[in-house]
Amino acid sequence: MPPKKKAIKNAYFYFMEQYRDDRNRKYPNDPISMKDAASLCSPLWQNMSPEEKKVYEDVAKKEKLKMKGMEVKFTTTGLQVSEVEREERERVENCNRMKEEIKNTVQGLSLTGLLEKKFYFIHVNYFCECDGQDFIPAEIGVSRFSLEEGVSECYHSIVAPGNLPIGYTYLAQKHSEETHGIPIPPSDIGESDFAKIFEDLYRFVNEGSANDEILTLYTLNEFQPCVMNFLQKLTNVAGHEGQVFKVYDFVQLFFELRNKSASFSGGEGFPVYSISETEIETDIFAYIKEICCYWHEGSEAPQYCSQSRVKRWGFHIADHCCRDLNVTLLPGRHLPSTDKYWNDKPLEEFQMISTRKKKVVADDAKATGCTSTSAGTSDVKPLRQPKSMGIAVSQLMAKEDGPPEFNDWQFPPIGKRIGAKFSRPS
Repeated sequence: MPPKKKAIKNAYFYFMEQYRDDRNRKYPNDPISMKDAASLCSPLWQNMSPEEKKVYEDVAKKEKLKMKGMEVKFTTTGLQVSEVEREERERVENCNRMKEEIKNTVQGLSLTGLLEKKFYFIHVNYFCECDGQDFIPAEIGVSRFSLEEGVSECYHSIVAPGNLPIGYTYLAQKHSEETHGIPIPPSDIGESDFAKIFEDLYRFVNEGSANDEILTLYTLNEFQPCVMNFLQKLTNVAGHEGQVFKVYDFVQLFFELRNKSASFSGGEGFPVYSISETEIETDIFAYIKEICCYWHEGSEAPQYCSQSRVKRWGFHIADHCCRDLNVTLLPGRHLPSTDKYWNDKPLEEFQMISTRKKKVVADDAKATGCTSTSAGTSDVKPLRQPKSMGIAVSQLMAKEDGPPEFNDWQFPPIGKRIGAKFSRPS
């Protein structure tokens, strides 16, 4: 006669077993059996949350696999190795799918399509991070960008999320002081109606899109968890089912746009992703207050402003791509409108001034017997004078039948720092 198979125990059984053992330890003179525990545990089990039940469901799953002779491995944090590996595979697959979609979107555009295509950049500041990547939002900024029009419009709002969770006041105050400087809740600034924020944001991003289309927003990878968490909160409050927004890697978009733009002019794009990442990290527009929101204009940390970030990302793309597409740069849209980045002098006059400066430096070097790294024979390429490209280029373009031709070594992107080594053509 074959041996009787052992019954597979479910999560409720392990809950009853633990309840019985705990009660018998507490009242050793009045022990109960599993039958007694069943009648006592039924109402308790029904009132338990899914998270509380999951503890016993995991135990039952583990024991079930043992009975089937399958070895179950766990990480040091108690997670199943197979689950961790599965999540990692899904993450890699999603990342590859995102890269492929961004590449197909950009590479499939014609010149006109590339100039007119609108992209949306998003950044969210937060007060603190709670359990399991739950962020308490503080500020949101979204910009609309195209290579033809630059940063044409922005949506911005300080967020009033209500009272902070118990025990997180110190962390929120510390993070606020170290970054964005927005007063922690409760305060009298900010929008507390998440449904209104969702409506305004959806209307801003949905321009020209189909109603059932999932809207694409771009941000840096380091900000993606916070952005996705806040967008999900907005979607839940608004009562929308399914996915409304998807958040993609901004640096990957920058990488593809730079290479696509270079393909039209025959110039050199970014050979590897890390170069585009480095250009964004340089962030030369970080401390410009004129592009901040009303709150951060008077702040000592304008670089943390959400509105400033999404504008600066557009400026970086314009600075690297527009010269390959012969786009007339617009003050305040492609680059900041401050005098630091613009000049109304014609390009020929700037070139004459630059030549005279080089001659004076060379003459001084001869007189003192010293050599100078600023002389024309230096192999070090200096930072491009930002004022050489703005309105000056626009004036020159208006004088000629077609756009002027510039050598890349003459006008590198603003992000190229003084002292960098360049292979200047002979």
